[in-house]
Amino acid sequence: MDFDRSKSLTELKRERFQNPQWDFDPFPTGFHLRHIAVGSLTPVELWMLIRQGIGLDQVVGLALEVLEEEPLLRCAHADGDLFSSVLLAAARMLFADFRWFQKAQHFLPKLA
Repeated sequence: MDFDRSKSLTELKRERFQNPQWDFDPFPTGFHLRHIAVGSLTPVELWMLIRQGIGLDQVVGLALEVLEEEPLLRCAHADGDLFSSVLLAAARMLFADFRWFQKAQHFLPKLA
């Protein structure tokens, strides 16, 4: 991983989230977790961040390291829920890229 694990997500991404009311159920700690050093996040906290789509560039890599040791780790609901959240995060990122590609077609010149 090519980032400083002693920094928080807000430091790594240089984003400031001003409104803690964005912290919503069922994961009420997403706002708080943005301010913890990524190297000290627990698997349950990684699961929460991934499910909320927060800091996926850093958090998914850390989750994969955890999953190398225990692929069917149970974080909250069932065995392998961290693994399934990583799979869904990959699909979510791919879908976001595809939606961007579809929107970009409106701005690109038409090919003859």
